[in-house]
Amino acid sequence: MPEAGSPPSFSPAASHAATVTRSSIWQPGLAVAVASAIGWLLLCAWVAPHVPLNPVGAYAWAFASVSAASLAVAYHTPPTSSVRSLGLSVLAAAACLTWLHLSGAGGLWGAAGVMGGLLLLGVAVGTFVGARVERPGHLLFVALVSSLADIVSVYHPQGVSHAIIESETALSLLALSFPMLGTDAIEPLLGVGDLVFVALYLTASRVHQLSLRRTLAALSLGLAVTAASVVVLEMALPALPFLGLSILIALPAARGA
Repeated sequence: MPEAGSPPSFSPAASHAATVTRSSIWQPGLAVAVASAIGWLLLCAWVAPHVPLNPVGAYAWAFASVSAASLAVAYHTPPTSSVRSLGLSVLAAAACLTWLHLSGAGGLWGAAGVMGGLLLLGVAVGTFVGARVERPGHLLFVALVSSLADIVSVYHPQGVSHAIIESETALSLLALSFPMLGTDAIEPLLGVGDLVFVALYLTASRVHQLSLRRTLAALSLGLAVTAASVVVLEMALPALPFLGLSILIALPAARGA
């Protein structure tokens, strides 16, 4: 015990625990962010056929829209260690996606439902895991392992992401889709796994009082480089290596520096 009059001892673990609540992730800000993302999707679908735009521009606009939605929803999700909150969120998202699959709902309203379900699922899991990152330096391990796993998953013939990409049904349920301006098409753009890590990095930064501005800028840059690389290479690419590298560059603490 500290002597009388001496400053209290500081425990990083105690500081970490003090910043994480056990309340539900469902706060007004999160609900507004999810509703706004769905509303933006519906609005863009309404105007898309009337806005002439080349395919590259349409892809850039759509990818920027789903990226902004992911960042906004993750930003407005409070750090929580509540297993109950995680379980209820996952069950609600799974029920929504299962109903959409069994009912055969597709098109615009199917995409809107999937967006709501995946945003809830992704931030619930990512926030829950991110709140348990004990030290900023652990993000180095997270970035390296997730990047390697994502590369294998996308390019290995038996990889999960590879199988999803090859399945139109799985892709429609496990990726955020968005209207392509100049057409009636709604295309899948960002996988739910990418959303999980966006939420994980934001939550860990908030818990350890790292710069949220730098974290948001890094994630935005990582997503933008991913989109640009897809356009240049004309092939599906894993996003997690770009996200992880951007976080490690932007946040010295994540490198253990």
